[in-house]
Amino acid sequence: MNKVILCVAALSFATATFAQKAKVNSAENACILGQMDRAKQDIDEALVNPKTEGLVKTYLVASRVYSKLAAEGKDDEGVVKGRQYLEKAVELDQIPDKKGKTGKEAKAIAKEYTQFSNNSVNYGVKCFNDQNFSGAKTAFLNAVWANSHAENYKEVNDSVLIYNAAIAAMQAEDYETAATCFEKSAEVDYDGPMSILRANYCYQQLKAPADRIEANLKKGFVKYPDNKDVLTTLIQYYLTEQRNEEALAYLNEAIAKDPTNARYYFARGCLNEKINMEDAIKDYETAIAKDDKLFNAYYNLAVVHYNKGVERVADANNERDQKKYEAIMKEANAIFEKSLPYMESAADNADTVENKKQCLETIKSIYYRLGKYDKSQEAVDRINAL
Repeated sequence: MNKVILCVAALSFATATFAQKAKVNSAENACILGQMDRAKQDIDEALVNPKTEGLVKTYLVASRVYSKLAAEGKDDEGVVKGRQYLEKAVELDQIPDKKGKTGKEAKAIAKEYTQFSNNSVNYGVKCFNDQNFSGAKTAFLNAVWANSHAENYKEVNDSVLIYNAAIAAMQAEDYETAATCFEKSAEVDYDGPMSILRANYCYQQLKAPADRIEANLKKGFVKYPDNKDVLTTLIQYYLTEQRNEEALAYLNEAIAKDPTNARYYFARGCLNEKINMEDAIKDYETAIAKDDKLFNAYYNLAVVHYNKGVERVADANNERDQKKYEAIMKEANAIFEKSLPYMESAADNADTVENKKQCLETIKSIYYRLGKYDKSQEAVDRINAL
């Protein structure tokens, strides 16, 4: 009699266990058939049941269900949950069985990494199209994470996903993540120069330490030495930081590579104003010769001469000898005369009304200094006509 009772009890136990495992299988089949409400209901039950909550397959199916729910726009946390379930499956698979073996579900786990990645990408695309950039960033990065577990994985194969994650992060104003991903994109040669420049933009938004900004730009220059935009940005960085020697070194290299680029000579002229004014004048003159529409070069050259004239006027005012005073003033006026054509050209090529007005104000002042009051009035009339 007791024996019969024990058999019945054992049968009941086996039936209960089978019933619960059936929930996992049912969830898996429902997911395959696209019956996602049923799949979610069944796997949720299996996740909390003592008979199945410790099974690797439970969490693999849960990962599949929730990542697919996300891909179909039915659960915005589905990708995050799916990764957690997949990580749990890996954890359980590393627990030794009665024989001390681990990793028995390695093939199933590898298959699920691929499925999870596909669902994450689909969710990421949907989020991006819906302008849910934070969700897109998370999805693309999780897809990269899943892919990284593949045998013989190479990061370059995920270059598009890394770049898309960077763009999404930037749009979501997560500039730290965006900068990191853009630098990674450059490392794997995906839109390299632009990735460097976008990383630089993100660092600027973060007000990152100067050494981080410099390291990114220098890495970009080393990797893409012929890219003008990267080089120009690096030069501008050194100019902003007032690291003149380094700026000059890169400017000289830029000019050597592209001697026809007027803007390089203009930039070096700006730098040479702090080092050697005569070299600055030569650079501005060369810039104009290379590009006769370059407003900034005309304007800076005119200002250089104008300021030299002002300095000579100050010298004259400190001179007590009348003849020496007159000689210095004559020299000052000659310098003002030299400034005029450059300032006129600057006015002709001004890119804004405000810049044009500034040029005409200076022209008015020069003519007034020279005693050419009719010309000074003409400048006033030109200003009023703006």
